[in-house]
Amino acid sequence: MAGLFCLILLSISFPAFSQEPSGDRSPLSISLGLEAAWYSAEGVAFGPGLAGEYRFSPALAAGVSVGFFHDFTEYATFEPGAFLRWYPLARASGPFSGLFAQGMAGAALIWGSDAMQTFPMGGLELGLRINLGNGDWYVEPRIRGGYPFIAGAGVAAGWRPKKSEKSGTRSEL
Repeated sequence: MAGLFCLILLSISFPAFSQEPSGDRSPLSISLGLEAAWYSAEGVAFGPGLAGEYRFSPALAAGVSVGFFHDFTEYATFEPGAFLRWYPLARASGPFSGLFAQGMAGAALIWGSDAMQTFPMGGLELGLRINLGNGDWYVEPRIRGGYPFIAGAGVAAGWRPKKSEKSGTRSEL
């Protein structure tokens, strides 16, 4: 827990930069993840999530996500939402340059006992984007807290491709 606290303090101590996204990467990325979410004192629900992100700058991104969680007994939850993500160390080099804090909002549709209830969903998330290989693929371990879930932890794998080269229209004689 002390290590997580140090990471949070470290991320606050560096300024965010509002520059254009890096020239060789697309501002779009997509990820698929698995998470365990703690919804009640009775237990934990597990499930997949899908997210798409658009990076406005190296330090700021927004996106949409959807998750589906099931406790394998009685309850299932569907979570569509949107998020705003801040990469405070985006311009730094090193293993923590992919550290992010994220605010999320949306809805939680919970089915159980042959009834459905809808709740507002919101929370905060902390994670770390770790680029793999040439940087097209990444992994993001993360933790979150909020409502109607109490806490969650998971990992996502994603893809942020290089920008495509535009072909020239010049003809040579």
